[in-house]
Amino acid sequence: MGFAQKSLDEIDLLISKDDNFFTFPNEIYKNKTLWFLKGTDSLFTGRIEFFIDKTRKNKIAECTIIDGVKNGYFKQYYSHDKMLNGITGLYVNNKREGNWIWVEPGEIKNNQKWVNSSAKIVTSIDYFGDVRHGTILTYRTNLMTNNNSANSPFKISDIILKGEFDNDNRTGIWYFNDQLSTDYDRFYESEYSDQLSMHWTRKEVYEGGVKVQSHCREPWERDMECDDYFFKYSDIIYLPPDRDINAYTLASVFDYPIAIIKDAYGKDVEVNIINFMEHIDKFHKSSVSRHKQKGHLFIIDDNFRNKLMNKIVD
Repeated sequence: MGFAQKSLDEIDLLISKDDNFFTFPNEIYKNKTLWFLKGTDSLFTGRIEFFIDKTRKNKIAECTIIDGVKNGYFKQYYSHDKMLNGITGLYVNNKREGNWIWVEPGEIKNNQKWVNSSAKIVTSIDYFGDVRHGTILTYRTNLMTNNNSANSPFKISDIILKGEFDNDNRTGIWYFNDQLSTDYDRFYESEYSDQLSMHWTRKEVYEGGVKVQSHCREPWERDMECDDYFFKYSDIIYLPPDRDINAYTLASVFDYPIAIIKDAYGKDVEVNIINFMEHIDKFHKSSVSRHKQKGHLFIIDDNFRNKLMNKIVD
């Protein structure tokens, strides 16, 4: 499926969520990747700010623009009411540079995550020239010191993902902690937990962006075949979101990749694989059920769920 190429950024996504947000100054507009003063061909220089309304009491985002180009820190404030993630990062000539931070609701797999979530998921990614290059770290926290804090306290057991990028390719060892442990597990493991460098349930080794080795286990150190692991824990496996938002139209920017699956009659059907899986998890909890979508019938059983999970992890 093709997508219209479009130069999108965090500001475009913010405006697309609610076109009633108030922009200050409001005498500016964006043409492709550049910001201009309205009614002129003059490039804008200054601080652009976004508020919930014209009273300008509740700021939701801000960014520095120099000669029409994003140059400086972009900051979007975490807002439960407006369902806005917290984002902090530096732009240099419209490109992400240095360390970027995202703060999101803690219920990753829950469609109602903004309603049910008290915890936060913090993701830190290093960039060089708009390319992921360096460390990615994701952790869960209940102790946010401020909306977008990069220094919120967390324990080793709170780390969900730790890995490295080399020129936008995954490299080296990536550790995932799918948070399988129960309170019982944590109690008996706590005596030596602080001595561990990383709690993990999945370890993946990459060379040039290609996964060459994987190792899966349950708490604590109970080895498990990765195919069995993905099947057993498909509803809680952590999948890092795609942060690259400049390649697709606004209509598709919030979507995960489209996948081809077969219906009950063997016909190929295009679906948003993540949305489809979340629907199955929420509304088809029985061992066998039927799902109809756009004229297609799907038989939902363990074999079908396993095929869906394989589509996600491929």
